[in-house]
Amino acid sequence: MDTDEQILSQSESPNAYNVETISGSLCRSGGYSIAKWQNTLSPGAIMYTTPAYAPLEKLFVFRNQQQNSASDNLIAQVNDFQLIKYYSMPEFGIVPYNTMSFEEPWLMKKFTYLLNYRLNNEDCAILGGPEAGTYTYKQDEALKSVSDHTPWLTKAVMHYERLFGVGDYANPKRIWFSAQGDPTNFTVSLDAAGYIDLMGDKGNAKNIVVFADSVFIFWQYGITKVSAYNLQSEFTVTDIYTSESEILPDSVVVCGRQIIFATRDGIFSYNGSSVSCISNKIRKLFDNNSVSIGGECSIFYRSKYYLSLRLPLNDESTSGNNAMLEYDTERNRWRLFKGCTIKSMCITHDFADEKLILVCENDARVHCWDGSDGFAGAEINACWDSPSTDLGAPNAIKELRELHVTVSGSGILSFTMRADGKEQTKKVTLKEQRRIVKLKYSLRGKLVALSITNEQGNAFVVACPLIIYTQERD
Repeated sequence: MDTDEQILSQSESPNAYNVETISGSLCRSGGYSIAKWQNTLSPGAIMYTTPAYAPLEKLFVFRNQQQNSASDNLIAQVNDFQLIKYYSMPEFGIVPYNTMSFEEPWLMKKFTYLLNYRLNNEDCAILGGPEAGTYTYKQDEALKSVSDHTPWLTKAVMHYERLFGVGDYANPKRIWFSAQGDPTNFTVSLDAAGYIDLMGDKGNAKNIVVFADSVFIFWQYGITKVSAYNLQSEFTVTDIYTSESEILPDSVVVCGRQIIFATRDGIFSYNGSSVSCISNKIRKLFDNNSVSIGGECSIFYRSKYYLSLRLPLNDESTSGNNAMLEYDTERNRWRLFKGCTIKSMCITHDFADEKLILVCENDARVHCWDGSDGFAGAEINACWDSPSTDLGAPNAIKELRELHVTVSGSGILSFTMRADGKEQTKKVTLKEQRRIVKLKYSLRGKLVALSITNEQGNAFVVACPLIIYTQERD
């Protein structure tokens, strides 16, 4: 996935999606399926998640220390803005849901954040949104509105027993903070709650995270650090970074010792001292600021950064997200998944098993990123292109004779050889047992390349491709 193919090693690809390498072999990647949970009454058995009555929009996790199963902590917002909460029924092997109740009529608008906190030794949560208002929640109780005396925020975090938030539509450049010890108290005073208004050329405040013991505000075009511990009088504000391109607000994630975020022209990392671009290997995806802003979602899971977004893929099957990027922070490697329409993600723990839970466009089901054979039942169409290569002889014309390759799997796999603008494709019917196939070609050219694609989403393993050719000087 690079714009200059000839500078790549043959183990990298200028165009690859829905593939991975395992022990040196190229394989079709796995996908996601309906979320399944451990059955508390029958070890080894599973419980299936019940589809909601309408498509889901967003996922939240309520941290409840009294519950054993992670499914009991999962909250989702449906596309009619109702909230539903899942609970386990191990005796029936299912995870159904209840519609959550409110103490009084509410605005039926989208919630954009949920914050967990402890108050009087009880697990509590605050749910809010810039159009929905602000509500508090305790296990098995109705949601209670505190909208009359709290700002209506888009994003919020807890830091030193205060709620910090941004995205107040009426004050888009304002950073709100609550009184210490009470995240619902926003009565402005010199020793309790208050706000910070920042002027400048970074646009409006869009997201907020806690990192390295400080609060970081992500604006449309930059980052600001707020050091806030005890007294308001000791709060400090520091300008960190100005971006030339607009930041995707929901791409911002704390990933261990760094914050990763995307702009319309690349993906960047802030390590506490400086910002650097980490997406050079996939820079072609960000050509001409073509990435869409809005609707993206991101998460950090098992040392990998995931970003679901809409890329210019000539894909009209959905108006929402159509791809997901995966960045391995330990190995500095990227993967592209095409054809997945993920719109919200969260992490839960099903006993000792950590799960990446997600919902998709126009889908009433909760899914789990589990390496399944499809994207919620849809085919995983995979492609891998080699870089163009002169095979070590830039001035020689190569005459391609054969391709020897080790294969296994199911279904049909296509091998396309290219030479100076000409191409030939051979198809192989795969078998479960590994075998070496020899494919005959008749092509001439100075630069050659190989493309591998599957048909109808079938799984495959490819290893040790060997090109047989002769060469002559031009």
